[in-house]
Amino acid sequence: MSRFSLVLPTTPSQGGYDGLDYARRLGTLIGPGRKSPDASRNAADLHAVGVALRRAHDTNAAALAEAFVSDATHLLDEWERIYRVPAPSSDTATRRAQLTARTRAGFVGHPTTIVDAIRDIAGADASVTEYLWSQVTASPGWVFNVVVRVDASVYDDAQQLAQVDDVVQRMKPAHVRATFTGTPVTGFLCDDASSLTDNTVLAT
Repeated sequence: MSRFSLVLPTTPSQGGYDGLDYARRLGTLIGPGRKSPDASRNAADLHAVGVALRRAHDTNAAALAEAFVSDATHLLDEWERIYRVPAPSSDTATRRAQLTARTRAGFVGHPTTIVDAIRDIAGADASVTEYLWSQVTASPGWVFNVVVRVDASVYDDAQQLAQVDDVVQRMKPAHVRATFTGTPVTGFLCDDASSLTDNTVLAT
């Protein structure tokens, strides 16, 4: 164990950018041979380099964040052009969610894969339902349809629904038609306002 005391600055850096943490780390690397008590020239030197190091770190971290649509801020416009987002939102969190949905949109149009991609913009109750042959014997063509259930608030908002539709169209097979609904597509309900007996999904 060293017998020499390590004297480092303890007060925040002057100005609006505090580099104290980096200054102390740098002083630790230099060692006890250069004492840097508060208000000394050595402490001022450490603070100057510490602020520069923190600015460099924060700049690099911010630049790295722009490479991920879930964290980007300044490059959202560029990402939206790349992914051809129709009518982007003005809210940063919503724009990130819309872009994240598109990065998840691969070439596997399986219902669970589509749900994973759209959940952030379609709502927690989002689902994609395929029809079995036995369910559409009267209209066999419906076997090439899927019903995309979104939250009622999303279904009633044309702009939000367009965002979901854009992602679904990217993922589903070309021969499959997607029908959207804000009504639950599971269960069999009667004699209430949510009755599925009046659900017109199959009739559209």
